[in-house]
Amino acid sequence: MIKIFYILLSYILISIAILQNFIPLACIFIIFFTFKFGAAYLFPLALFIDGYYGAFYDIPYFSLFMLVWFGLSELVRIRLRVM
Repeated sequence: MIKIFYILLSYILISIAILQNFIPLACIFIIFFTFKFGAAYLFPLALFIDGYYGAFYDIPYFSLFMLVWFGLSELVRIRLRVM
């Protein structure tokens, strides 16, 4: 129950930061969110933000960024666990 609350609170903070053009703050929230819960939970948020900006008729930058971020974060997690 607490995990769901933190995920929803993080979604709201990241959404507000991106929609208000506080991109560096959103990046910090995304980094903390990724290390706490994983990057896979950010795909619905990226689709929502791309839909808000109407990016489905052009290049969906946030969704593509999330795919790249997911790959990089999983690569880093694998490298950090092998010790």
